[in-house]
Amino acid sequence: MKSPLKRIKTNLTPQQLQQLQEIVRTRCPELINCVGADTSMLSSQDRQTILNAIRNEFAASGLGADYEPTKRGLQIKDLQDILNRANLEA
Repeated sequence: MKSPLKRIKTNLTPQQLQQLQEIVRTRCPELINCVGADTSMLSSQDRQTILNAIRNEFAASGLGADYEPTKRGLQIKDLQDILNRANLEA
């Protein structure tokens, strides 16, 4: 039986970590202690909650007036890709 927790290699830069912490602190503060630069222990439910927060942040602040991703939007999408990678490895 698989453990409900998965060690996730995030390899975040300091800037990415700061941005992820900002998003989590704003959108799902109950999970702020789960966010780390190198590894985090996250249940699939917590990972999905954080991914939903990232998606919501992208929708709220990641698109320009022309509906194209802004620089911030591209950075947010990078965070989403990193966390989604863990779903593929699970």
